This record gives sequence, C-alpha cells and structure tokens, in this order.
Amino acid sequence: MLCLMREVLEYIENRIDIEHCRQAEKRHIDAMDFKDIETLPLTIEYPANTQFHAHPYIEAYEDADKMFGRELISISDNLVNSVSISDDFPLQIRANYGIGIIASLFGAEILVQGETMPWVLHLDDEAFRKAISHGIPSVSGGIAQKVKEAYLRFNELLQDYSKCGEAIKITQPDMQGPFDTLHLLRGQSVFYDMFDDPKMLHEALGVITETMIEYKRSIMPLVNDSAGQGKFYIHGAIYGGSVLIKDDTAFAMISEAAYEEFCAPYNNRIFEVFGGKGSLHFCGSNKKWHSRQVGKQNISCLNFGNPEMNDLFGEWGALSGKIQVVGYGDGQPYSFIKGYLEKGLRTGVTLKCKAGSEDEAKRILEEHYGFQNHKY
Repeated sequence: MLCLMREVLEYIENRIDIEHCRQAEKRHIDAMDFKDIETLPLTIEYPANTQFHAHPYIEAYEDADKMFGRELISISDNLVNSVSISDDFPLQIRANYGIGIIASLFGAEILVQGETMPWVLHLDDEAFRKAISHGIPSVSGGIAQKVKEAYLRFNELLQDYSKCGEAIKITQPDMQGPFDTLHLLRGQSVFYDMFDDPKMLHEALGVITETMIEYKRSIMPLVNDSAGQGKFYIHGAIYGGSVLIKDDTAFAMISEAAYEEFCAPYNNRIFEVFGGKGSLHFCGSNKKWHSRQVGKQNISCLNFGNPEMNDLFGEWGALSGKIQVVGYGDGQPYSFIKGYLEKGLRTGVTLKCKAGSEDEAKRILEEHYGFQNHKY
C-alpha cells in the first residue's frame, strides 16, 4: 500500500509545475476579485487514471494511508488528473470523512458501507435533548480523533516531496453548517420543532454553532488552506473567507421566514468569528428568496451544487460584483459554461466542467483558452 502511494506521489512530484500552480491560483483570485482577466480559471473532471487503483472507501475510512491515496487519485477532480493536463484545479486534499463529523461529536452514529459516503443515523428524541443539554461536547469525540490522525499522517507523507509539499494544500474537512447538522441529528422532527418548540431549536442551534467554532479552531493547526488575504482552498476550489457553510437542507426544505430565523443568525456568528466573511454552498434549484437571504448574510462567495438549476444571468445577476461564484458548471459539459462565456461572462466566477476522457479534457482546455484569446 505504501509503495503504491509513493508511486503516485512520485508521479505527481515529477509533473507538478510550481509556476503553473501559482498562476492558476492567481487566476482564481483575480476572477474572485472581479478583475478584468483574459481567462477564467477552469477545472476539468474526467475519469481517474487507470494506471493507479484506489482502495475501496470503506477501507480508506479506517486507514489514513488509504484515505490519502484516494484523495490523490480517485475523486473526479483529482491531483493525478490535474497534473497530467495542467488545468486550473487548485491542488488540494482533505480528510474526507463525510458530512457527519460535527454530528458525531454529539453521539450520532456514522454508518459506512462499501463505496458510499458515510451516513449519519439520527438521534432519538431523548438522546438528542440530552446531548444538547450538556452544551458544547469535546471536539475530540466521535470520529474527530480519526480525522485528526489522518491530517497528521497527510502532513507527514507530504514532507518527503518538496514540490508536492509546496503545491498541495491540505484543506478543512466537511463541517456542514448549523442547520444541516441539526437535521442530521434530529431528522425530520426538526421541521415540526420550528413550530412546536422553537426555543429548544434555538438552544440546539446555538450549541451546534459554538461546537463548529471550537472544532474549526482545533483543526486549523493541521491544515494549510490559505490562498492569501480573505480566501482559502476547500471543496475542490478556492473560496472566499475562511469557512464554508453548507445549507442544502435549509435552502431546499424551509421557508424564507424560517431561514431568516433559524439559519442566517447562526451562519453569521460563524462568519464573524472567522474574519467577518465566509462562503455558502447549496444543492438544488434556486428560489426567489435565496438571493435576498444571501445578500443579508456576511457571505462573499457561493457554490452551487446544481449549477444547471441556477442561472448566473437570472436571479443571481442581482449580486453581480458583490458575490463570487466558484466552481460554476460542476457536473456539466463544457458547452454549458461556453454558453455563458459567449454571453459575456468574464469575471467574478471560477469554472468547472466534466469530460469523458483525458483527451477530451485536453481538447476542452485548448478550446477554452483559444476561445478567450489566451495562449495557454
């Protein structure tokens, strides 16, 4: 196993172009700063290199070396792929233990089966109320120690490879957001609680929020995710601020009034603690109130899990020049983002698309940089 990992690291080490990495980072930052740039940065996802074979996720979950190897080669926007074609993927890895890290601190059980990402088992009513009544739990509980040990190992493995150590960022794990974590712990009961016991819900959200803050503080010494002033590497891109909140459940399932009461204040608390601004991710289709609520929060950056459902020149056009959009086009063919380029999209956005093969990815890069009159 270690021999395979060394082989992968050697492959990456021999192909990393440090100057290209610096220029790619600059393209991301310039686009996010709404500068007039020639070429919007583009990350291309395509099938993993068959020269290397990652261990099954269920094994990686229990072994930090195997987790490290999966991060290098198995995800769609992976490091081996990126250094092979020299796209603009900001090279990064994370301890990828799924959505339940914060929930596990409160005693939620994490279920892992086969190749699926971890599943969180909700607490029953008694266990949930008891966990919240105890206040902020130890941030070393649940699977937190497993995550910490993985980060320590990641840092150790990169020490022997100078270019990898310089270019590859180790990013924060998935911490979700206060409301999404509440839903993981409480299940569908959370939607009844908003009407039946809002006081308890606010107490729970307060405890979860402060737990997230303490956990992030604990993990910060183990990562090197900074992209300069006010930006950081995470979730396959460079984002604004230093923390990413995921609001999938809230944006999809509750009303604007409920969101304003039960989500926005707790998101803002986290953003304020960590520099005043932050980033937000959500999946699903856009609702008219989404842009209003984003505008009311301390959000500098958005990521859409379903870009095909969120028109940059539609509802989100009202935020032009204020909110950065990163990884736009994720999961879509290049023709999707090319349509926006032809409409005049030039800044404020970083791009992502998919390809069926390495050869197709290379053709897309040639078209992208040629289309924007830029010699790559």
